This record gives sequence, C-alpha cells and structure tokens, in this order.
Amino acid sequence: MNKTFDKTTAQGAHVKDENKKITDKAMTTSMLACVFGLLVTAVLLVTTTWAWFTTDTGSQDNIISSSYCTVEAILDDNGNPLTPTLNGEDQVYTLSPGVQYTVKITVSGSASGGYCKLSFGTDPEVYYTEVVYSDSYVNRTADPSDINSISFKISVETNKELTVRTGWGIHSHENPELWDGGTFVFDEATKSFVDSTTP
Repeated sequence: MNKTFDKTTAQGAHVKDENKKITDKAMTTSMLACVFGLLVTAVLLVTTTWAWFTTDTGSQDNIISSSYCTVEAILDDNGNPLTPTLNGEDQVYTLSPGVQYTVKITVSGSASGGYCKLSFGTDPEVYYTEVVYSDSYVNRTADPSDINSISFKISVETNKELTVRTGWGIHSHENPELWDGGTFVFDEATKSFVDSTTP
C-alpha cells in the first residue's frame, strides 16, 4: 500500500508533484518580477517614441502656388470680331456658308498651355486644336515671340452653330484636327475638317 503513494521511481529519482501549493515567498517574487518587467517595458516604449512628440519640422523658403491659365478664342470675319452667345463658359457662334472665318487662340498664365475644342450644334463629335503653349512653359519649342497664340481659318458649307470650349493644360489627343496656319473646310459628308492648304 505504501508503494502506491511513494513518489520515487525504481531508480530512486523523485517525481515532481504538480499539485503542490506555491509558497507566499515564491508568489511575491513572481509578482515583483512581473511588475518590474512591465515598468521596464513602459520606460523603453516611452523613450523610443518620445521623438514623435518632440520633433518638429518647418520650411519658410517654400511657397506653393497653383497654376492659372486664361485661354481666349476669337472668331472674326475679315477683321470684324464676332460676338458669341455664351452657354455657360462655352462660346457659341453662328457661321454662314462661303465665309472664311479666322480663329485666334491666345493663352496666358503660369500653366503649361491651353487649347480649344470645337463642335457643331448637338453633334457629339469634338474637334481639337493643337496645344498652345504659354510663355512660362519651359519645354516650348516654337518661336518665343508668338509662343502663346495660334491662328487658323475655317469655313463651312451650310449654316452652322459652332460651339467653342476652352481648356487648359496639355490634352492627350494625339492628332488634333486644327493647327496653326491651316485653312480648313468642314466637309459635311465625312464630318471632318479638310485642310485646303494641303495639295
């Protein structure tokens, strides 16, 4: 019977009793070690993140200003500027057949450039002008004396209501239909501008 409750093995080694109660001294030592560990962790956390709250940065030399651009389109008939009807920010002109109109686009401001989009009446087709670079654009390649304006001539075969919408920046339209120095006739059959200066 005594062998049943004997805590020794055949070799005489003692088996640990897992149900043995911990003493008050051991409990106090464990608690103190945990509290000390928490305090050390808190001190390390505060000291390593203190820079987040004490460091500052500033700049007094940098001035940020937004770009601006003014794109102006003027149509005239033999030197007589036409007065457009305004539809929001769009300019609407009434064109007559057989008349050659001169379109001049001028861009001013600090943005890279601007352009115009032309359309007829309710037709969804839009015709782009080439980009007109402003004086401040650093990558300009044209003559600096007239870099901020272009002009071309257009005519129509029937009465048309032309809407001119201005835009600024550089459009992604790779092949603009209208460019500086061109003379264009709007072809009703193909609904496109034909450059009459090209043989």
